[in-house]
Amino acid sequence: GYYVTAIDGSLEMCKLASEHSGVDVKHMQFQEIDFIDEFDGIWACASILHLPKAELKSVLTKITTALKEGGILYTSFKYGTFEGMRNGRYFTDFTSESLADFWKDMDALKIVEKYQLKISEKSLALLKEETPKILDNVETIITGSVKELTRAAMIQAKKLGYEPVLISEEIDGIAREEGKKFAGLAVQYLHTKQQPIALIQGGETIVKLTGKGLGGRNQEFALAAAEEIANLPIAVFSVGSDGTDGPTDAAGAYVDGNTLSKLKEEKIDPDLVLQNNDSYHALKQIDALIITGPTGTNVNDLSVALIQPSK
Repeated sequence: GYYVTAIDGSLEMCKLASEHSGVDVKHMQFQEIDFIDEFDGIWACASILHLPKAELKSVLTKITTALKEGGILYTSFKYGTFEGMRNGRYFTDFTSESLADFWKDMDALKIVEKYQLKISEKSLALLKEETPKILDNVETIITGSVKELTRAAMIQAKKLGYEPVLISEEIDGIAREEGKKFAGLAVQYLHTKQQPIALIQGGETIVKLTGKGLGGRNQEFALAAAEEIANLPIAVFSVGSDGTDGPTDAAGAYVDGNTLSKLKEEKIDPDLVLQNNDSYHALKQIDALIITGPTGTNVNDLSVALIQPSK
């Protein structure tokens, strides 16, 4: 196993994470990181993408300074060229090319001097070397993406007798709102089409924290959709491609026209559950969770609505 040091900028999130994980989560902003040559690896997934580029450079320098020699940094950004506020949060997006340029343009030596960072002599010498522009012994092959994910889903839907309709590959709104919207669109297709339809979309929503329950964005997405499709021949499922949705063992969830009545039988109010961000326990009680285990890849989330019009 590994010894884990966890940090978060939200004091409330630190308390909740400490309670659920048993790890003492430190209350610390990225800009306050002051570790030197301490970690074998740093996981910063879907976190530093919320920093402006102007701050991102110094934060990345602090993060890499915290790594031991040969240490590994895992971080992720949304694909694109956007920088600014989106759905109430700041995002800095990168393409493969713009991220490469960003690294190239980052003058680490000036940052070391500005913040008086303590780094090893070997690290300092490496920083002074010019970054190679061409690596003849490296070949880059894209083996997976959200486009491939939705494409695979469309092919499978076709094999199962559904007419696939791609809605979007860039969904990024609030989970419960996007779930209702997606289900509402499915209802529209139900009333206007005669053949079985599979609505397919990819992307990654966010959860608006209003409670202290347990769940994830895909579980909230599906639960929010349940009320819209009650008693209708529609099924909706939403999953994370990595097999993990939020701090749970579920990849996502499945709901259909019978889900709302099942919740009522268990005296579960989906609106109250969503308000408390407790979709996991509600969906588990009616056996609606999708559990795959870790898949070893991560290319955003997949949401599908299967529509079976009455003949």
